[in-house]
Amino acid sequence: HSLGVNMLVESYDFELRGYQTVNDYQGRFDVPVAFDGVAPADSWVKINTKTSLGFAFDDYPDTVEFRTCVAYSDSASASADDGVRIRVRQYDGQEFFQDGFPTTWSNSGLIHHRCGAWRPVSSLSCGYSWGGSCIVEVQHSLGVNVLVESYDFELRGYPSVTTCDGRFDIPVAFDGVAPADSWVKINTKTSLGFAIDDYPDAVEFRTCVAYSDSASASADDGVRIRVRQYDGQQLFQDNFPTTWSNSGLI
Repeated sequence: HSLGVNMLVESYDFELRGYQTVNDYQGRFDVPVAFDGVAPADSWVKINTKTSLGFAFDDYPDTVEFRTCVAYSDSASASADDGVRIRVRQYDGQEFFQDGFPTTWSNSGLIHHRCGAWRPVSSLSCGYSWGGSCIVEVQHSLGVNVLVESYDFELRGYPSVTTCDGRFDIPVAFDGVAPADSWVKINTKTSLGFAIDDYPDAVEFRTCVAYSDSASASADDGVRIRVRQYDGQQLFQDNFPTTWSNSGLI
C-alpha cells in the first residue's frame, strides 16, 4: 500500500479469455470443501464441508461436458503423477469418477491448481435428495498430509447467442437464524461495490449461491436473498427452495 495502512484482501481470482472454439465456456461453480490432514492410501476421506451436496446441470442448459479443478498441496517426499486422488460418489456409495493429481513435494507449502479430464454431463448426477446427492472424497497414494483449498466444476458446451463473459465472487458468510419478516446482511464487510464495465460485452447477469437450511417443510421460495443499495432501495431478489436437510445438504 502506498500509504502503509491496513488492508483487507478477501479473494484473488484469475479470469481468462481466448478465441472461440467448437465448445464454448459455459461457466463455473464452487463446491464448499475444506481439508487439511492425513489422506490415507487405502480408504477415502470426505472433504465437502457439509454432509452432502446437490446441483443441477440444467442451470447451464447448453453444457455438454464438465471437469473439476482443485487447489491443493501435500507433504509427499516422492514424486507420483496421481498421488492426490479426488473422487465424487453418490451418497449411497456409487463412484461417478476419480481424478489423480501429481504430488507437490513441498511439505504442504506449494499450492498447485490443476484440472481433471473433461467428461460428459450425462456421467454425473448430484440431486437434491439424500439418496441422489453427492460426496467429494480424497485419498493419497503415500498416505501423507493433504491440503485442499478449493474444488470447482467448470462447464463447456455448444455455442449460443450469448456466452459466459466471466464470474466474480462476493465475500459472504452467514450461519444463523434468518428471520421471516426482516433481512440480515450476509456480505462480510459493511458494503460492496463493483463495475459491470469491467466486462464490456456483458448484457445480463444472474446470481448463484451455495446454501443449506434447517426447514422441516418444502417451499420453493423459502430461502430469499436480495441485493439493495446502501440507502435501502432493493435492486432485486432471488428465491431458492428449502433443502429440508437440517442444514446438511448443500
